[in-house]
Amino acid sequence: MHDANDPCIDNKEAIEPVRVLIIGAGSRGNAYARAIDEATNAVVAAVAEPEVFQREQFGQRYIWKHDTKPGPGQEFADWKEFCTYEQSRRRRAAAAGRNGGVGEEEEEEEEEEEPGVDAAVVCVLDDMHRQALADLAPLQLHILSEKPLSTSLSNCLDIYSSLMPGGPSSAPQRIFGIASPTSDERPHLPSTIVSTGRLSYFRKARKPRDAGAATNCLSCPSEQICLYSAKKIYVERHLRQGNTGWPVKIVEPEIEDHHRKFGMVGAQSRLLERLSEDYDDSTPQQQVDSRPWFGRCVWEASNDVCDDQTVTLSWEDEDDNDDDDDDDDDDNDNDKNGRLTPHSEADVRYETVKRRGRATITPRLAKTATFHMIAHTDDICQRRGRVYGTHGEIAYDSKTIQVYDFATGESQKFHPSEGVGGHGGGDRGLVEHFIRAVEDAKTGRLSAEEAQRRHIGCTLDDVIRSHALVFAAEEARRDEKVVKWRDWWNRKVEKPMAVKTGDQKR
Repeated sequence: MHDANDPCIDNKEAIEPVRVLIIGAGSRGNAYARAIDEATNAVVAAVAEPEVFQREQFGQRYIWKHDTKPGPGQEFADWKEFCTYEQSRRRRAAAAGRNGGVGEEEEEEEEEEEPGVDAAVVCVLDDMHRQALADLAPLQLHILSEKPLSTSLSNCLDIYSSLMPGGPSSAPQRIFGIASPTSDERPHLPSTIVSTGRLSYFRKARKPRDAGAATNCLSCPSEQICLYSAKKIYVERHLRQGNTGWPVKIVEPEIEDHHRKFGMVGAQSRLLERLSEDYDDSTPQQQVDSRPWFGRCVWEASNDVCDDQTVTLSWEDEDDNDDDDDDDDDDNDNDKNGRLTPHSEADVRYETVKRRGRATITPRLAKTATFHMIAHTDDICQRRGRVYGTHGEIAYDSKTIQVYDFATGESQKFHPSEGVGGHGGGDRGLVEHFIRAVEDAKTGRLSAEEAQRRHIGCTLDDVIRSHALVFAAEEARRDEKVVKWRDWWNRKVEKPMAVKTGDQKR
């Protein structure tokens, strides 16, 4: 719940709870709903989910709870059904002489109009994000999207056009958040991007000979000695140890229900049944691509993600004259023209110094960063790194931070408290900040733009830039080349955006 001493909240003003729609009642949808329920004053008001069992289970846990059936406007088969309902609800409210707001009462009406929602959390499959966000855009709801925004640069730009129809020069009318690390610092964009990597191990050529022609773990003669046996991972390491949550629940969403009704034997039987599902050459490709196959042999799967990849980013010295009145500096003119730029400084906090009687941006110096992602490690899903500075060195992992001082030769080790919930407390933290931003925008304490800056710490422009950098890195890896950021941005983002928005002057 909110801290009563939080300066962002006026406790004298009664805050009507923010009402949230969760789109997708899978693992991520449940994680956000749980964080909303446990850490904020908001309420999960509705769910959109095509799987009936998951929708009912989700609703009973977070929405209608002890009521036997869901009420009007509480459950939908998908986001399209919700959009149709919400448009109709708003028309009814308008016809009744209302403005369509949430929670208003009309004493003269015999039957109260069901309330709407203030925000939507999008947790559908990655390739559905573009259409879901495009359909939600006209409703002007505040949106929190699971990462990634989309799996292609073109789709990301389509989403930007949908959510920001007026372009970067227009003031945002909604809060937008995404489930990834954010920062309110002014970005220092790289000059070049290089990436190398490949799928070297999990491919058919590396498949153990003893496995023969088997394509599924449960029919494989090498299953008992295989490090990557799905049976070992899901059944032996998790289910038999009493874990019916992640990752077992990803394979079989109804596993908790099976365990409660039929015990461990029944739950194991159901899980093995799901793991045995497979496909062959006669299976339509659309069917193969439509779902995960958790029992599929890792050397026979359609996975094309690198199992070893390195990305190197290089920065040049920041020009401390960038903010001077140079009319011939096209990059600086980008913000003035309202363009989505590779170094947009809108909606971010500046560290400034006084020079020649006016505030200027403190320049940052050249640096290099290397990111290494690998499948084979004892620290699965853990982040660790090392920062080499001019005065010391910082090493960190997911549990400790160690700082070494070159001047004193001494080291200090810190043990930050781990937050509650998934991603080291990240899920809860993101939800808390998102809800606070929506509350401030809803009550009028802050504009949507101000609430975005204060509570979220990044803008939709920043999200597009971070995704674009990833696509640039993939192009560098695939084409074995050095990508120059500004040139790449102009070709891949600026020009396509000009076409999408019809602004040929860009």
